[in-house]
Amino acid sequence: MSYIRLILIASFAIISTSVSQLSMAQQSSVNPELFQAMKYRSIGPYRGGRVTTVSGVWGDARTYYMGATGGGVWKT
Repeated sequence: MSYIRLILIASFAIISTSVSQLSMAQQSSVNPELFQAMKYRSIGPYRGGRVTTVSGVWGDARTYYMGATGGGVWKT
């Protein structure tokens, strides 16, 4: 592939991507009133370390099990 053809293809890809991003940004206007009731909350440990897997208990929204890389299974 010639150098000029490569530059033309790359330029077309960049321009078409930027034009589509601009049109999507203009269309998606969000009403700020939707976020008025939202409050910050921590949903996890600050420094949890490495985790192998996490699983919840079906039917019990407050019980979770976590398998840690350092060893052990932890239950909330």
